[in-house]
Amino acid sequence: MYRQGTPADAIEGARVGADGAGQGWGVAVTNDPQEPVPAYRRLAAMLREEIVRGRIEPDRPLPPEERLVREQGFAPEDVRRAVEVLSGEGLVYTVEGRGAYVSTRAEETGGG
Repeated sequence: MYRQGTPADAIEGARVGADGAGQGWGVAVTNDPQEPVPAYRRLAAMLREEIVRGRIEPDRPLPPEERLVREQGFAPEDVRRAVEVLSGEGLVYTVEGRGAYVSTRAEETGGG
């Protein structure tokens, strides 16, 4: 389950329903095209911080792509690339048709 605490600069916490579906995500920073760092790298950094700090525990979902696109202004491709980056780092895994989840490896890096 989500752990209460001070929200990171980039993402406020999540509430996870009994079915494990992410709810209540609020990314505090929207996509800013003027920012010199690519959007997918900014999003990956924001999510990585939440994982490493243990705010999203292993086997819990990341915010859904649709929500990050609709509410925060990230392009679908940027969301996918951010998940790919985190997957390459071993912090998340994906389940086809269900989304991305924090891996148990996150516990080894300080998360969970």
